[in-house]
Amino acid sequence: MSDFMSSFDPTAVDTTDERGSGDFSPLPNGDYLVQIIEAEMKDTSTGGEMLRMTLEVLDGPQPGRRVWENLNVVNKNPDTEKYARRDLATIMAAIGQGPTNDLTLLCGRPFKVTLKTNPGREYNGKTYDPSNGVKRYHGKAGAPASKTPAAAPTPRPAAPAATARAWANKAPAARSLANGDQPPF
Repeated sequence: MSDFMSSFDPTAVDTTDERGSGDFSPLPNGDYLVQIIEAEMKDTSTGGEMLRMTLEVLDGPQPGRRVWENLNVVNKNPDTEKYARRDLATIMAAIGQGPTNDLTLLCGRPFKVTLKTNPGREYNGKTYDPSNGVKRYHGKAGAPASKTPAAAPTPRPAAPAATARAWANKAPAARSLANGDQPPF
């Protein structure tokens, strides 16, 4: 193991950031081409499960910007769960992905979203600045994704999005989990 840190002098390094202004104000509302760069299932504080995603903007005024989204796919509120599962099924249809337990298959595959600006707010004694959120997920051409997914790139065969939707719309007790801890998509 290297002893790099014992000889590292941070005062000898130019810390000027040449990558840009560091402007984190929200992007203008509108349609953007994005890709998921991180996806993981997390437990929620209320006993549910959410798909936590990091989206990278690929076009527009500031390509490379990131937007964070959580889809509450298991939730006590049936409407919240229904909308999250619909959004996930739309994403999967837009990228031509059928049911899978491998969340990495959602990453690196472009699709369109409509971004909105969430107002700043105070929550649990903390103040949050305005931020972007996804208003709508679209198919590849910018239209809402159809119930049948686009053809998947080889070698990933596309399964009907209806399969993911059918599983998502079942009552929690009737869902069959392939590996016991993640939904089969």
